Formats: sequence, C-alpha cells, structure tokens
Amino acid sequence: TPENIMLQASALDTLATLASAAGESFVPMAADSLSLAGQLVSAETDPDIRRAALNLSCSVVSLPNSPPQLLEAVPRILECLMETLKSTEGIGVKMIGDDENEIGSSAFDAVEDIDDDIEDGDDGEEIEHFTIENSYMEEKHTALSSIIRMAQKIPQHIAPSSSELYQECKSLTDFVNEDVRKFACAALIH
Repeated sequence: TPENIMLQASALDTLATLASAAGESFVPMAADSLSLAGQLVSAETDPDIRRAALNLSCSVVSLPNSPPQLLEAVPRILECLMETLKSTEGIGVKMIGDDENEIGSSAFDAVEDIDDDIEDGDDGEEIEHFTIENSYMEEKHTALSSIIRMAQKIPQHIAPSSSELYQECKSLTDFVNEDVRKFACAALIH
C-alpha cells in the first residue's frame, strides 16, 4: 500500500541520516544496512523505495574509515545511480489537442516522434507541456546528491566512473525540471 511504501522509505531515510550522523560508530551496522539497501534497489520498482535505498547505500559507503569490503559495493551503487539518471520513467508529455486527462507516453517517445516528423517534413503534433512525477524527480535529486557526496567523501572510489558520470550529469543540464538541472550542474563541479 502507499502508506507502507512511505513508511519503508522514511525508515530507510532515517537509517541513512543515522549513519551519516553516527559516522564511524555506525560501521558495525554498515554491512547489514548495505545488504538491505542492495536488496531493495535490485528488487523494488517503486521510486521512493529505490531513492531511499540509494541514499542509505551512499551514506554507508561514505562513512569515515569505511571497511574495504563495504567499498567493494561502490561500483554497483554507481551503476544504480547511473540507471536512475538515465531513466525516463515518470516523465510524460501532453501534446496540443490531447484530451485533458490524457498524458502521452514517455517524453523520450514524444521527442523521437517529433524528430521523425521533422525528418519527414511533417509539422506533426506540438508539445504542450511535460509532466514529471514527484517520486521520480526526487529519485534523480537523490542520485545527483549521492554522487556529490561520494565525490567529496570517497573520490578515489568513484574516479574510474568519473567520465561516464560527468557525461550523464552534463546531459541532465537540459532536463525539463529546474531543480534537477541545478543538481546536475553542482554534480559537474565535483
């Protein structure tokens, strides 16, 4: 149920905050927390749960004096963060003339259709506006802030992926949401 999802996400966020605040004292619980977060990121389709699990993962691997076995999870966490950044899930587009209650397919499909129309010389439909579900936008915010945090706390562990991360953050500077664009610019700096 939606209430359970919000409760689970809040519990994960609380655990992430506790990990960040406790610092090195949290290390004994870090492995279990990272395992839980990894299971949730892999198994969940709900963006609120994925967001909270990624937040917890980044909090745990960014702990001071984090054991090497925890840091082995960084490449997988970065993969999940990249998937989140690349995702067009939750982004819809309303075309001019569409029914008021009808939101078209993904924004990616709409832009692709417009590109096809331009190539064919057809004016086609025009985009009225984009819609973004809050949960998916928050998931992107968390992914970007997690990249920033990891770049600050464990830069040597994200260095192998820095080029790919840079390119993906750069592409988000054109995102339809202003807050995501701001976070993407901040991530580029780090």
